[in-house]
Amino acid sequence: RNIMRDNSLLNMTGLPGRWLPVDLNIEHIIGKLKALLVAKGLKHTWDNLGNASAAINSLEDVKKCVAKVLQLSYQSKGHSDADTRSLVWKVEKRVTEERLLTHIPNRSGNQKMKAATDIRANGERLLKSSTLAAFNKKIYAAAQGTLAETRISNDDDEEVETLPMNGVSIVSSPTVEDVDPDAELLPASE
Repeated sequence: RNIMRDNSLLNMTGLPGRWLPVDLNIEHIIGKLKALLVAKGLKHTWDNLGNASAAINSLEDVKKCVAKVLQLSYQSKGHSDADTRSLVWKVEKRVTEERLLTHIPNRSGNQKMKAATDIRANGERLLKSSTLAAFNKKIYAAAQGTLAETRISNDDDEEVETLPMNGVSIVSSPTVEDVDPDAELLPASE
């Protein structure tokens, strides 16, 4: 180990009384240092981090100067919300001009469009139209292993619901005798 480097003090700011030991210095800038080394593709070893730690603040200043000279979009670590008021007012003005919030039956472009159904209202209507009798019929058919067919009629269309054949037998009150201990388990079919 380099005993002189490990015990030396660094003044990264240049201000009087701002001396830090090397190990504390790297703790303050480890995030910037790791980001720089990852971005530049250098090896991720503590020796490389220790060697570069003395120059990281200078490199950070160079990076900020280059970003400012080239007018790059990201120039600080602070976050400020974007001012989108002008965009919102621009959209509002266009909506008002086009009268998009007003129903116009023969608006240009409407011939190509179809009215969209309200899927929540449609689902609620279907759910309410399903009866308890249809549900019980499906449960009974599942227990019997037969095909249940129920029709749900609506105002718009008629939907046929079918339940596939059930390969599982349902025993009303299972006992130990119902289970075959020598039965082999079949692999799941693909």
